[in-house]
Amino acid sequence: MLAGLDIVLFAGLGLTAGVLSELFGIGGGMVIVPRLFYLLRQVDLPQPWLMHLAAGNSLCIMMFTSASSAMAVILPLLLERRRGLDATV
Repeated sequence: MLAGLDIVLFAGLGLTAGVLSELFGIGGGMVIVPRLFYLLRQVDLPQPWLMHLAAGNSLCIMMFTSASSAMAVILPLLLERRRGLDATV
C-alpha cells in the first residue's frame, strides 16, 4: 500500500519529468526510469521486477503521449480536408 509520502514522491517525479520534458525535451529515459526504479524499490516490490516495471511504465506513458501528438496533427488535417471538399461541392 502506498503511504502519503510515496504519493507525494511519485507526484514530484511526474512534475519534474514534465518540466524537464517541456524545457529540454528529456523525460522518459533520463528522468522517469531511474527515479521509478528507486521509488519502486522503496515500495518493497520484488527486486527482479523493478527495472521491468520502471521501463514498462515509461513505455506506457510514451504510448499515450504519441497517440495524443498524432491526434493533434491528424485532426486539423482532416477538418481542413473536409472544409475543402465542402467548398468544392
